[in-house]
Amino acid sequence: MSDKLSLANIFTPGMIIPRNKRWRLYGYGRPGQQLTVSYAGIVQVAHVDENGKFALTMKPLDLNSAFKIIVQSNDVRVEIDQVRTGTVFLFSGQSNIEFRLRNASTYQETLSSFPTLHARFFEVPQLEYQYKDGRTLPADIRPAKWIDITENSCGEMSAVGFYAVAEFQREHPDEWIGVIDCYKGGTSASSWVLTDDLSQNEKLKSAYLDTYHKAVDGKTTADFDTEAELFWKTVDKHNKDLAVFQAQHPDVSLSDAKNIVGHTPWPPPMRPESYLRPGGLRETMIEPIIRYSISTVIWYQGENDTDNAQLYDQLLQLLITTWRRDMSDYSVPFYVVQLPGYADGEGSTWATIRQAQLKITQQLPYTHLVSFADTGEEHNIHPTNKKPVGYRLGRLIANTGYSATPILRISSWTDNQLELVASSTMKLVVRGEMPEFTVNNGIKTQTVLPNISGNQITISGDFSQVRYEDTNFPHLTIFNENGDPVSPVLLNREV
Repeated sequence: MSDKLSLANIFTPGMIIPRNKRWRLYGYGRPGQQLTVSYAGIVQVAHVDENGKFALTMKPLDLNSAFKIIVQSNDVRVEIDQVRTGTVFLFSGQSNIEFRLRNASTYQETLSSFPTLHARFFEVPQLEYQYKDGRTLPADIRPAKWIDITENSCGEMSAVGFYAVAEFQREHPDEWIGVIDCYKGGTSASSWVLTDDLSQNEKLKSAYLDTYHKAVDGKTTADFDTEAELFWKTVDKHNKDLAVFQAQHPDVSLSDAKNIVGHTPWPPPMRPESYLRPGGLRETMIEPIIRYSISTVIWYQGENDTDNAQLYDQLLQLLITTWRRDMSDYSVPFYVVQLPGYADGEGSTWATIRQAQLKITQQLPYTHLVSFADTGEEHNIHPTNKKPVGYRLGRLIANTGYSATPILRISSWTDNQLELVASSTMKLVVRGEMPEFTVNNGIKTQTVLPNISGNQITISGDFSQVRYEDTNFPHLTIFNENGDPVSPVLLNREV
């Protein structure tokens, strides 16, 4: 770290800060150095600490024009121009939120009728590992900058994020929007939290930290290289075998083909510098931005935690609470995206992840569930049409109506009848076939038809458990008046 005055990499020209919210400016300098920070007619003073760092809490602003931030000491001056106030979103998670707009099936259509946007995005560099000597993985990591979202730049954005921003802008046409993209495909949520925090939960420690150490402790670089070589040979053989099988059996679906040939091997063997390691991306990608002031966080992840699906509620809760702690903002809204349908998940793991996402958004304050469970493709984990889900997300985060997916809650449950009420709706709407609920009385399981009136659902009978489309690939038929699906649910009667 140089003792030359510099700001954290996210502070570049064109940056967006949250409107009417305290925000933070931080960076590096010479220990003991006094700094003067001026912006929008305000002057504040900061001091560099003994570790060569400084951080300054700035006053809330509500400006309709661009302004400049000037940080200076006796001998150095740093300027950031074209700064705006607005709404700042952090989009984070794994591959489905990372999926680029240029790869979406609607990309060309979007370019031909590009929306009017007052928006900029900042993509956090996907730094996987940093050695003590300063070398990085990958080696060609370049500093990011704030970029106007235009026809020329939008292709590199998250497709879901782009369509969410477009819809948010339609609802708030005069607002400036800042997007921070921070994602990495194939990752567990355990990669996005600190190992010290993981270690405080015995079950998470055992599932993630202990498993990691069993995989890497006592091995040499040669051992890791040999494991990696064998893994990629296995992947190559699988891909060739699958291609041969599909050529010989063109009428067999991809799902059935994989059930015969086998699914693509994943994840690769663990090694100390793997970005899949517990805490890895929390250190390399979240740490540089965790103190930047955010208006709203969107978290879209879960696909890679199906091996420990029964622990996902604890893992998700840990992520939200520790991020809020490190942001020094315990009320920053989190929008948790509930996974889309995918039939090829092992057992009922995708359904279990969805119930964990539902549970945590009901338990933690300022959290909202956005269900995509009525979307997805049966045998494709990466659907290419992100437009409908992005627009749904944008409408909900715009907060001009409902701010979450409809959720069924117990109103009353007697020996003969269960009454449920749905949030985020005045009137439930059935699309297609009449929905069926699966009930169990401890002896047998059967399906029953509910009675739906307004935002209430009544199910008659004596049973102790009820499910609504609690499967990996659900077929949802109950929606609110805006077309948002009622979340799949699993409810147990308290004795």
